[in-house]
Amino acid sequence: MAATFLGYVNDAEATARVISTDGWLYTGDLVFGRARLHFSGREKWVLKPAGHQVFPGDVESHFSALSDRVANTGVVGSPHALWSEGLIAFVETQAGVELTEAELRKHARSLTSYMRPCITSSCAGAMPLNRTQRSMW
Repeated sequence: MAATFLGYVNDAEATARVISTDGWLYTGDLVFGRARLHFSGREKWVLKPAGHQVFPGDVESHFSALSDRVANTGVVGSPHALWSEGLIAFVETQAGVELTEAELRKHARSLTSYMRPCITSSCAGAMPLNRTQRSMW
């Protein structure tokens, strides 16, 4: 059984917006698919690991600074047993470049602890992007 937080302290209205009556936590990440999920955007532009506000773009920029090795990054929120919401970073490598999870974790050490992704995943090949996201790069 997955655990979620019980709600926001003294803010029943905010709690009702993110936890459904049957217990589902809505993180604000927009995905589609069944067997394979595809990230398509964010409903909200802030994630809250351990109660801290983290803008995914800040973490994405940190990994994108490895521009000689990284082509694209994406950071999403995921339920976390201790922090209520953890971060997952998807890192697309430049063509022909190999980047290990250990190297990504080492690079993440310079981030504040609550901004460090719990999981980093390096992938070769293009991330699925929509027309708007392609025009940003």
